[in-house]
Amino acid sequence: MRLFVAIDIDNRPLLNTLSHLQAALVTLGRPIVLSNIHLTLFFIGEVSAARSSAIAKGLSAFRFSSFEMRLQGVDVFPNLSSPRVVWVGFDDKSQVALINLAAQLSDILQPLQLQQRGSFRPHVTMFRIAKGRERLPAILAPYQQRQWGSQKVQVISLKRSTLTSQGARYSNLTTITAQP
Repeated sequence: MRLFVAIDIDNRPLLNTLSHLQAALVTLGRPIVLSNIHLTLFFIGEVSAARSSAIAKGLSAFRFSSFEMRLQGVDVFPNLSSPRVVWVGFDDKSQVALINLAAQLSDILQPLQLQQRGSFRPHVTMFRIAKGRERLPAILAPYQQRQWGSQKVQVISLKRSTLTSQGARYSNLTTITAQP
């Protein structure tokens, strides 16, 4: 099974605001289903059911305090010359908090021989680009510094991703709630 640790973006007003960006891009590809929008803190990848249980057990020791994250701006991966993904980022304070949270997760998961792949860059994938790449800079320009809204981080989930012809389906294997 394919696993990752994430924060679900589940604030309805924030999702409604983000959907305006998706609507502006609709002719260029495929939006991420709003119910699937999340921030991946740690991508684990393919593991067996037994390993999945060990990971869930390891995560049960994880503790964190809730905090507010503010979504801001827009960018693309890998670059504007050949964009494949449009994503929304975070303000500086939120980036620091999310980077620290991901580092703490890495510390908890390291004894299980799990390591973060590459450097962690907090982002929320919004759209997959298929065509019309040349129009993308003009479409994204008004959103470069946009303040999208905020969400309180209170729950982190170990999620299972099942890939289907209609896109990914996510389910929570376990959740960790912020300490009071």
